[in-house]
Amino acid sequence: MPLRRTEVKSFALSSGMQSITIPNAFIGQVPARLIMGMVSNTAYNGDFSNNPFNFKHYDLSYLCLLDGNRMIPSKPYQPKFDTSNSYSRCYMSLFTDLGRYHKDQDINISYSEYKDGTRCWQ
Repeated sequence: MPLRRTEVKSFALSSGMQSITIPNAFIGQVPARLIMGMVSNTAYNGDFSNNPFNFKHYDLSYLCLLDGNRMIPSKPYQPKFDTSNSYSRCYMSLFTDLGRYHKDQDINISYSEYKDGTRCWQ
């Protein structure tokens, strides 16, 4: 899958938010692929004691994007990172969205690693 164009955007979110809306996050063409990761502010700003690639879940319980009236994905992600470990759909989306599902190719992120700091949302 060739990369046509990449663009990195960052948004600061306050802790304790129950809901967030980012109007006009994309102006013009909607991206074909969106990868989202959440890190602490200190890690993002380069504090040497924090890993900027330690993506945390921050107890996220619902995630979807709206493009007009269209919801992406059509069934929102609703992970549970508590003791039930109900986040398999989110984990499997990494494989399907990267074209690795049902193929002999790995993404080198285990199920437990996904929960504990290598979580990206596709």
